[in-house]
Amino acid sequence: DLVLRLEDQDDSGQVETERGEVTVYYDDSSPGPDLSVASHLASGSDGRVYLLDGGTVDAVLCLEDRSGDLDANDAGDVRVFYDNSNPELPAIATANTLVGAPDGSFYLSDDGSAARRVLHLVDLNRDGDVLDHPGAAGLGPLGERHRRVDRRGLPLTWDVQRADQVVGA
Repeated sequence: DLVLRLEDQDDSGQVETERGEVTVYYDDSSPGPDLSVASHLASGSDGRVYLLDGGTVDAVLCLEDRSGDLDANDAGDVRVFYDNSNPELPAIATANTLVGAPDGSFYLSDDGSAARRVLHLVDLNRDGDVLDHPGAAGLGPLGERHRRVDRRGLPLTWDVQRADQVVGA
């Protein structure tokens, strides 16, 4: 399993393998987790690439070429952004779509038999992941709106350090 980087370097309008325009960006040889079903990529507002693996890994990985060698296969280039490791957060059942929002958050569609919902993933404490606090708010079944919204009508998310400041929590 791998993620390919496609770049039309000669502006021909085509990506050609014989010209070196197709390279491996991330694969199972990296120090990061092995991929099972890499199903969706999203570009973050921070310039990083976010990969949804909706198979046995059930995680959103953050891929970043920190060494400048045009791949994310080196130590420190990959980290888990969200997964099922924290039992206090909604578990991913069968994730199938990841979309980045302009504010840096992500929406994850979870469509399995155990859950039909959209998760709003927000890194409120800016530590690079949504693993250690309830910044991932389950928005409920697909097609329904979250019952709690802020004064602007946006889905309510919270940070453990600020939970006492949330009205109606």
